[in-house]
Amino acid sequence: MAAKSAYKEEYAEQARKLCLLLGATDVNLANFFEVTDRTIRTWKRKHPEFAAAVDQGGMRADMEVANSLYQRALAGSEVACFFWLKNRRFVEWRDRLSHEHTGKDGEAIAVKNTVDVSGLSEEQLRLLANLRIDQ
Repeated sequence: MAAKSAYKEEYAEQARKLCLLLGATDVNLANFFEVTDRTIRTWKRKHPEFAAAVDQGGMRADMEVANSLYQRALAGSEVACFFWLKNRRFVEWRDRLSHEHTGKDGEAIAVKNTVDVSGLSEEQLRLLANLRIDQ
């Protein structure tokens, strides 16, 4: 990238057209204006007309793509229908994963509590045997 970063008023309209016609991103705009994408973000922050032009062009492009997708969905494109519904009706059309856990032959999972007493002394084992555990 060149070191040029001086903003010019005509950049706003150029950016609007690039976003509208090509769906330009900040990186695309940076390449076009021969600056960094950081400079594009700075221009958007410092020059409200530039930010508005980028937003306006981008929104219009997004609307046109959404309309095109909608028209394809209405015409019967299964992919377009699925994409539209999955994004517009997320709760009803999201990908769902359901997991069930069962034990042997579909029964409840058996839980066994075991304690390794092999390291206990005879005295400790005797004390343990005399313990009363209420369940």
